[in-house]
Amino acid sequence: MVDGDKPGEQVAGDGFTRAADSEDYEIVSVRPASAPTNMSGKSWHCYVIAQGRNTIRGYRQGNLNAVKASVEELVLRLNERRLGKRYPGYQHASARGKPSNRK
Repeated sequence: MVDGDKPGEQVAGDGFTRAADSEDYEIVSVRPASAPTNMSGKSWHCYVIAQGRNTIRGYRQGNLNAVKASVEELVLRLNERRLGKRYPGYQHASARGKPSNRK
């Protein structure tokens, strides 16, 4: 459990509760934070991404909107990667800007 009140639930950064059993990666939170160990500078943010019971915690520097956009892109790529494992022949949107036509 990352931020939820009950086992199996997490409170997302937008205030909504998400089921922890979801197969897709989702953003749980993006919050201002102190600089990570051995790093300097201002405007650091800590983000948490979850996929089922797995969590990824990371740090990015920048304004909140830029960090959110970066984390959203990361989640998109993680989910595309999972989709590619389920659908052989699927071309990642990041490879050419759009998915290939599957037949």
